[in-house]
Amino acid sequence: MDSQLLRTFLEVARTRHFGRAAGNLYLTQSAVSARIRQLEEAVGAALLERNRREVRLTAAGERFARHAAQLLVAWTRACEDVQRGEDAVSIGCGAPAGLWERPLGDWLARLSLYYGQLALNAEAQSAEVVLRRLGEGALDLAFVCEPPTLDGCTLREVARCRLRLVSTRADCTPPEALGEGFVLIDWGVSLQAELRRHFAEMPTPRLRVATGRQALYHLRQCGGAAYVEETLAARGCGEGGLYEVAGAPVLERQVYAVYAFANARIVLLEQMLGEF
Repeated sequence: MDSQLLRTFLEVARTRHFGRAAGNLYLTQSAVSARIRQLEEAVGAALLERNRREVRLTAAGERFARHAAQLLVAWTRACEDVQRGEDAVSIGCGAPAGLWERPLGDWLARLSLYYGQLALNAEAQSAEVVLRRLGEGALDLAFVCEPPTLDGCTLREVARCRLRLVSTRADCTPPEALGEGFVLIDWGVSLQAELRRHFAEMPTPRLRVATGRQALYHLRQCGGAAYVEETLAARGCGEGGLYEVAGAPVLERQVYAVYAFANARIVLLEQMLGEF
């Protein structure tokens, strides 16, 4: 079966819209429709119900969607294994973008130095997407800041990140820093709740970014403040123009690795996590 048919079906199932699926896949809408018809003929069942307002999965489509994701992952991995040769071991990892700065960036560098047989694929996605792809088998390891409850998976704390409040004003107080110019970096929903506990009067942040580097660049261009991972915060202050806000609480985020019990590479995964 053509893997492109599976990819097209999964995108239509995700978006529930032929036009949006076509745009995301850089295809015409008629090409998407043709692929879906071809897939339905191959499967021998109608997978989608179409009307002017929406697209729905049939009962057969709901069942097939679970298999389609696994088939696509298996096909992709098979192609990668063939292309990389006998000695390479393909490992897929995913995390929110900010975690790849610290601490995952350092961990990835150590793996590259000491595990020469690995063919690593590091994805930057939202925590929700990373965990979904782990469940589909597209990833071997997922890294998140908020521990999920997933059947059949192991949860392991691998690192802790300390966040320090920095500002472009040397005399800024903590309440002032959490005012209109505060930039929120995505460290999970629980961080927002913790900020509310410390700063009950803080307004809703007008800008949210994925990484510390994005936040620091914005601060240098526009001014303001942000809670930044302490290594990046120290570097930013050392370069000038940024100051740690005196009296601000230091916040801490746990980083968890999530992986499936049934993963055939579980021994290797645990060895890799030992490099933290």
